[in-house]
Amino acid sequence: ESVVAMLVAAGADPNRKYPDGDAPLHAAVRNSGKHDVVEGLLGGGADPCARDSGGKIPWRIAGGKERVRAALERAKGHEIDCEKKKPREEANTGDANLKKAIREVRKQRNEAKGRLRAARNWGYAISVLTAEALGAKGPIRFSWADFTPACERVYGFSRKTCQNKLKELVKRARELKRTQGARISQAEAEIRRFDARLRELCRSVPQPNRRALGCF
Repeated sequence: ESVVAMLVAAGADPNRKYPDGDAPLHAAVRNSGKHDVVEGLLGGGADPCARDSGGKIPWRIAGGKERVRAALERAKGHEIDCEKKKPREEANTGDANLKKAIREVRKQRNEAKGRLRAARNWGYAISVLTAEALGAKGPIRFSWADFTPACERVYGFSRKTCQNKLKELVKRARELKRTQGARISQAEAEIRRFDARLRELCRSVPQPNRRALGCF
């Protein structure tokens, strides 16, 4: 009994891909080219139509290794056979787990971009603080000079209360201004980290499937 057969019998997954996108069958064809190893993997359930990171099937990688190609062809791993049975989902989106991971990182990146926009939008931040000072539900936009009159006439507070609220609002605005730069830097760092993660994930996507997943 071959080593390959023993490993498969022990529960090894013949279709599990390495970080470079190769499955064991790709590696066997590319590196050793020994037909008995290839046949052992095929006999253990290796997919003869699995595609590497460049979108190539083992038959295409085999090149002039006739005995290897013959073994693949017997397992319906010829290029024509693989095109006929290629699942639509695989052709369009690639690995489902990889697609999910890319979608999740994009979501986190968009959230970080939202935090960056909020940190840069000074006027909106002040309008939120103003609404909180007056107990209003939504952002309120008016100048500091208009705060006390609006506080008295529209919201019914006494002049002294409004003056105290304005002082507290100015204090909070100054604190926000001091921390604004740190929040912008933090959001920018998060976006860079998510961009790097997206590039890493996209390198694992087979070339034919990259456009469908938004990897260019």
